[in-house]
Amino acid sequence: MAATEAPLFITAEQADHEQINRLLIYLRDWEYGSGDRFSLITTQDPALATTTPITSPPINPAQISSNPWLGSSLPDLESFVLTTFPPGRHLFIVLDDEGLRTQTCIIVAPSFDPETGDPIPNEFVKIRVPWDETYIVWTNLDLQNMDFEDFVQGDRLDGGWHVYASQTGRDPNVRESWMEERDAMLEREGLL
Repeated sequence: MAATEAPLFITAEQADHEQINRLLIYLRDWEYGSGDRFSLITTQDPALATTTPITSPPINPAQISSNPWLGSSLPDLESFVLTTFPPGRHLFIVLDDEGLRTQTCIIVAPSFDPETGDPIPNEFVKIRVPWDETYIVWTNLDLQNMDFEDFVQGDRLDGGWHVYASQTGRDPNVRESWMEERDAMLEREGLL
């Protein structure tokens, strides 16, 4: 089985399959057409987690009914990722209770020494990003063509948190064709 490409954890205890389907549609690469890239991790078994296939919407309630990560803390997820996924695969996405309310995700990335560029062992940085911007931030971090600091404003806060600085530069009054495709799928699925 193929390796998990991009771990997605749901810790929001009130998240239902329709909300997760909506999130998965937002997380799809609509702009460049590479499709779905995230694997919804609903196991604490490392062998299963590292081979979880990419999750494409629609999912059904049974796929999330036994999610052991509901209510988990970020340190719990960080520890699991560090001990389960190989170095270089420690970038992951979290939908927590606040993200469910505000339609945002947490992007969690390894921390790097600003002077040497070396990873800092067992340390992560985090930003909260709107659903419609999460994919582009994640992909730029995954491809390493932008640094985490390119997406933040101000200094680092407690616990590795940063304040997100939107990079889209989009005019909110301009609708691109890929946005129309995304919204059409949301409407077809009854999620808009």
